Amino acid sequence: MKNSIKKYLKNYIKYVLIFFIGFALAFIELPFYINAPGGLINVSNRIKVVGENTSSGSFNLAYVTEYRATIPNLLIALINPNWDIESYKEALSSNENKEQAHIRSVKMLKESYDNAILVAFKKAEKFYQITNREFYVTYVDTYAKTDLEIGDKILKVMDLPIESKEDITHILSKKKVGDEVSIEVLKEGKIYHKKASIQLVEEKKVIGIVLTEEKEIETNPEITMEFNPSESGPSGGLMLSLTIYNKLIEKDLTKGKTIVGTGTIDENGKVGSIGGVAYKLKGAIKKGAEIFFVPSGENFEEAKKLKEEKNYSITLVPIDTFEQAVDFLENL
Repeated sequence: MKNSIKKYLKNYIKYVLIFFIGFALAFIELPFYINAPGGLINVSNRIKVVGENTSSGSFNLAYVTEYRATIPNLLIALINPNWDIESYKEALSSNENKEQAHIRSVKMLKESYDNAILVAFKKAEKFYQITNREFYVTYVDTYAKTDLEIGDKILKVMDLPIESKEDITHILSKKKVGDEVSIEVLKEGKIYHKKASIQLVEEKKVIGIVLTEEKEIETNPEITMEFNPSESGPSGGLMLSLTIYNKLIEKDLTKGKTIVGTGTIDENGKVGSIGGVAYKLKGAIKKGAEIFFVPSGENFEEAKKLKEEKNYSITLVPIDTFEQAVDFLENL
């Protein structure tokens, strides 16, 4: 009797251990990311304009799906040609952590919103006014000699208030390579005084940081945007601007079509390149998109190559500016 109970307990403990080990292996995160084709976000549902015009089709953002690797999905990635494995170190810059990378991505998304509003309202000849501009450090290069950190809000450089990125460029132009500049910043409600050394990179005087601008904008009609906290990055700028513009004008640029695109947008309507274009195109195909706007140059060439290899039935449109995208849609 005792032996049978002992045998039962041993088997019970063995199966419990197997269960917990299997559970742990399935959910323990590994130092890798898995990139895979994403889906679409119907931007028309995320942006509201007072008195907006309706559309018969839709403007959509394409996105990349990113998983933190576990043993099960890592094994799938090894045999799935549409999934790619990236090490944790490759996904982040060598001098930043995941939290800092997230701060940058969120700030860049806000800058993308703001620029899209300006571009669309200007094109539609509707009222807008920039009431405030703020500048945040969103990247510090490895060569930079500075104590500036990601998330610092720049207030003054050499005791001069900063009202535009050009202000900083102007101040640096008057200094010599190797000079140290004083920078007043605001972070977490406290003011700090920091420094940075001027260096010469590609014939330009720089301090090795990237600034992202946040604007406060008054518009008529009023506009609101609703995105999830997990959604970030600047690559939706072009499609945001097209969506807003389409809501401001009387005619419908979508003409009943599912239009997808990617690309950053600046304040002047210039479209910039993005990452992960192949995953975004695959996601657009999966969702039945008819038109895909993609930044011209390397992004377009990569998308074109994939389209030809897979014989995708989709219209690829290389874009350099917001105006080009509007012209294409008006002539559909």
